[in-house]
Amino acid sequence: MLDASRLGAVTSQIVGLLDAAFDGVAVYRERRIAQASTTLVELLGRDPVGERLLAHGTGLRSPAPGWDLHWIGAMQASNGELVRVEVYGVDCTWEDQPAYLMAVRRLQDTDERPDERPDEVNEVNEVNEVVRQRAQAMFNHINNELGAMLGNLELALERALGPDERTLVADAWTAARRATDLFVQLQLLSGDAHMIREVQELDAVLRRVVPQDCHLDLSLGRLRVDVDASRLTDVLATLHANSVAAGASSIRVSTRLSGERACIEHTDDARATNADDPARNVTLQTVRRIVDGHGGTLEFSTSDSGTRVRIFLPVVSTPPVPAIGRRDILVLDDEANIRALCRRALEDNGHRVHLASSGAEALEILEQVDVVLMDISMPDMNGVEFAKAARARRPSIPLLAMTGYADVTARDMLDAMGIRVLAKPWRLKTLMDEVERALSPVD
Repeated sequence: MLDASRLGAVTSQIVGLLDAAFDGVAVYRERRIAQASTTLVELLGRDPVGERLLAHGTGLRSPAPGWDLHWIGAMQASNGELVRVEVYGVDCTWEDQPAYLMAVRRLQDTDERPDERPDEVNEVNEVNEVVRQRAQAMFNHINNELGAMLGNLELALERALGPDERTLVADAWTAARRATDLFVQLQLLSGDAHMIREVQELDAVLRRVVPQDCHLDLSLGRLRVDVDASRLTDVLATLHANSVAAGASSIRVSTRLSGERACIEHTDDARATNADDPARNVTLQTVRRIVDGHGGTLEFSTSDSGTRVRIFLPVVSTPPVPAIGRRDILVLDDEANIRALCRRALEDNGHRVHLASSGAEALEILEQVDVVLMDISMPDMNGVEFAKAARARRPSIPLLAMTGYADVTARDMLDAMGIRVLAKPWRLKTLMDEVERALSPVD
């Protein structure tokens, strides 16, 4: 196991999740492997640290941030064989220096193993599916704990505190926010996380996620887009890494309104690179895939004076929501800490709150409430099943779903039912805005 104490903001639990989900984990620093997990050493039959092993193979480059920016190559095993691997990377620090946490997955090619029996293949697939489901459940629980932590710290900041206490709480909130951002990167790295979009002010999101050494020129004000902030973070981190690798000395991120779309422009002063450069092509494919998922478009141009990437996203019209007054709100979640947080936040805003830990319990009090705030991932009766049962009893009742980790099928079904999904962990203001919008739909 990696020594997580030497990794900045990377917990042993997260390292353990990676080691369980992949065939090995390593810290990659200064173009060499600085530390390897036991599983990676076993896979190679050698210690890549002691031998200062580099990865081999076409397309295998120094790791760079990006949720699906991966590279395929090989590592040399002790018997001389090149073990073909697929490598993923995520930003971290190693003894306070920039580094990458690598997750290595051995590529399996059944054509190279004609003697393998179908039942053996099925057994391996079943084991992999069990591991995936366990990792998904752990992701969901960790996300809920982080959400409860952030929400309660935010509530504490809204209440009367002395200056010393506010500083302590604010520092704790910042640390929890950073841990959450890292966890989101881990979810994306797993390949199982799906896009969770949220209506947000684009300029505000960019102020939070743009790398610090970029010059900002933001002009959209309170204009909103429907965006997955974690994916947008990956886009900007990927573009930034590409600019730095190309030798840029100045990087600028700006926003403006272009017709009915918001435009994010990322520019640098790096000279044009070869048009067939594989690293740039992988970067553009990664960025384009995320932008396409937002219903946006991308423009790219490069010259001797620099490189420019323009991202166009649809603007969301969000008219002001009228005050709704005191309402009865049902919070359905199997996690007690999330129920408690929602109750505190909603009661602070004058609402009456009813709690349920299961769909069956929620259906018993459905007639007493004005809106339901429900989790998607629950045992026995999940969010989709509850939504169908609730609509069968009360077709017009407003429903608002929330999740930090849900399969795409469930999200598509909720979208088809006209049920908005709120991403966990959410800011308290976002929660209140979404509840009020659900109670006061605008025609």
